[in-house]
Amino acid sequence: QDITIMKDFNFNCVRCSHYPNDEKFYELCDELGLYVIDEANIESHGIGYESDKTLAAKAEWEPAHLDRIMRMYERDKNFTSVIIWSLGNEAGNGAAMQRGYAWLKRRDSSRPVQYENARVEALWDTHNLEIIDSNTDIYCPMYPSPAKLLKYAEAHSLDACARPLIMCEYSHAMGNSCGGLAEYWKVIESHDVLQGGCIWDLVDQGLELG
Repeated sequence: QDITIMKDFNFNCVRCSHYPNDEKFYELCDELGLYVIDEANIESHGIGYESDKTLAAKAEWEPAHLDRIMRMYERDKNFTSVIIWSLGNEAGNGAAMQRGYAWLKRRDSSRPVQYENARVEALWDTHNLEIIDSNTDIYCPMYPSPAKLLKYAEAHSLDACARPLIMCEYSHAMGNSCGGLAEYWKVIESHDVLQGGCIWDLVDQGLELG
């Protein structure tokens, strides 16, 4: 039912936040025609993003990161609805994520890999562009302003090799929110390098039906 609702309202992509979904979900996406960003079960933002804090930069945590990335790929590699692999969510950046990216690219040259934390800076900025690291094929910022999208589009207007910008999360839709869509899409539809994004999220867990 969730998939048919998304299709009815003209959504064409879903990001599995923040872990792989039940295999039946991918089967239904294959059948009904919904693109999927499959995301590894990695999130450790409570630890911190700085290089001296993030688990992604600690050697003892590298096997755990790689194991989850590898298991996601091996289980879901044959689902045609999966068009992008995601290394995880809000887990900092470091050697573990660099190796995870390299492993995926060696195993699967047909799909791009994305990671929001693949940047030089520890934290993201709402209005200013970050320096993108090498372990992502897509610039996938979280909650950028429309002005930030425009900055990226203008900076790469003549760059045929620019990473496409696909927001991994935007327009936080829980509660009294989800405004500003017209402002976002006015910018997105004016620049080819801007390719949309994923709204957080489909179902508001704060509402209970009696």
